[in-house]
Amino acid sequence: MSPLESVTHLCALIQMADGRVEYEEKQSWSNLIEKLFPDFLEDRADNFLTDAFKIINDKQDFERDNYTLAVIERIKVVLDGDQLKILTDEISELIKSDGIIMTKEIEIAKVIERELDLKINLDED
Repeated sequence: MSPLESVTHLCALIQMADGRVEYEEKQSWSNLIEKLFPDFLEDRADNFLTDAFKIINDKQDFERDNYTLAVIERIKVVLDGDQLKILTDEISELIKSDGIIMTKEIEIAKVIERELDLKINLDED
């Protein structure tokens, strides 16, 4: 999985956590991709997101949990420290983007924090 693909799959997992993908969440993902990968191709990123939704949708809950860990492991390999800082800040924005922070989103945030040894701020601004 490429860096762009890995980040997209992680964001898709977060977006799908509450059972619905909102416009604001897609916009937040797009902002993250622009910050992390300024030279990305929009069509390629959109294809990765569509593929991620399909892959994740076909998984049972326990499979999604394992898939989340696998994606995070890949992110550890393909992103550097500066990129991880951007990722952390933007994941916070992604989770808050639709105005409601769901329990499953908090659970994914905790897994990301634990596995990447980072802090995701979910406090209301």
